[in-house]
Amino acid sequence: MPDIRKILYGECLITCDDRDAIRLMNICSHKKIKTWVDPNKEKTGFVIYTDDRKIVEETAADCMIEIEISESNGIFARIKNNKKRFSVIIGFILFAVLIYWESLYIWHIDIEGCGQYTDDEVLRLIELEYPCYGVKKKNIDINELKKIITDNLREVCWASCNIKGTKLTISLKESVDVFEGTDMDTPCNIVASMDCTIYSIVTSSGTPVAIAGDDVKKGDILISGSVNICNDNSEVVDTRHVAANGDVFGISKIRYKDEIKYDYYKKEIKGKNINKITIRIGKYCVTPYKTVAEYNDSDQESDEYVVRIGDFYMPISFTMDRNILYDVRGERYTEDQAASLAEQHLMTFIGKLQEKGVQIVRKNVIITKGKDGITAEGDITIKLSVGVPDVIKP
Repeated sequence: MPDIRKILYGECLITCDDRDAIRLMNICSHKKIKTWVDPNKEKTGFVIYTDDRKIVEETAADCMIEIEISESNGIFARIKNNKKRFSVIIGFILFAVLIYWESLYIWHIDIEGCGQYTDDEVLRLIELEYPCYGVKKKNIDINELKKIITDNLREVCWASCNIKGTKLTISLKESVDVFEGTDMDTPCNIVASMDCTIYSIVTSSGTPVAIAGDDVKKGDILISGSVNICNDNSEVVDTRHVAANGDVFGISKIRYKDEIKYDYYKKEIKGKNINKITIRIGKYCVTPYKTVAEYNDSDQESDEYVVRIGDFYMPISFTMDRNILYDVRGERYTEDQAASLAEQHLMTFIGKLQEKGVQIVRKNVIITKGKDGITAEGDITIKLSVGVPDVIKP
């Protein structure tokens, strides 16, 4: 067992004549002061605890015994002699404790894969339905969060949530996205990502539920991860859950509408002015700077700077809001220019679908000229992979 008193207070070597040492040790024993012989035996004398030094010095003076004292400092003496150095060490320890404590929480939410929805729309939904910012990581149910996102955002067919460091990353796939890689290690079903008609289905593992020609709704099971085990009499004796996998293609129609007005406004940027600076610490915000000037012809932009090291985000950020000042002047398209622009918008929209791996089966969009502008409206029939994995809950 370590000598705690020695570690905390230290020890003193009392050096004197042999006869005086024996006499002084007897007096210390009578006063219940612990003494022991120097284990190194380099000098004659004995050893005591440092906190008994004053009493031994007074006793030796009363008995007219000349002594020499060699002191070995303990923790308390070292702290006292090195106050500045230890204050720095304590500061580092407190900082390390703070870092560890903050690492237990989510301090940044990153949204990936947004198309028809903006990052702000997804973040507002999370804040209202399932707040995650400033919440302990162990209290966040990933499956519940994914369900809330897919249930409330109709165009989102699949969501993945991942926590790394103090960052929560949410990856989204929308209905017209082609989901690649349905292989999963956990038992799951393959479900429909959108309302469609099944074009073809090839099952690698699991039990097919739908066949070609079936009309299915978003979320319907296409390939089940539940596999029945039958005996020789074709009776089900057990059910095993596997990771369903397969290729499912569907046919669907998406609505397209675009309006081009003949009259429009063109903006020319004149400059930028800082409107507001906000400092956020945890869930609390402070605004040290804010202007009261109002600008009629201006837009707003906001930049957030977060203190972080890799994926470890600290609950400290600085947000700078700016007014973008511009001049506005009226312009007008001709009918041919507006029709050409509407055609360009349609081609761009179709091009983005094809970049995702969506096949265009038929384009039924009519461009009509009106009094105030051009309208492009109709349906686009598409073929795409519509199977996405859905984990089987125990």
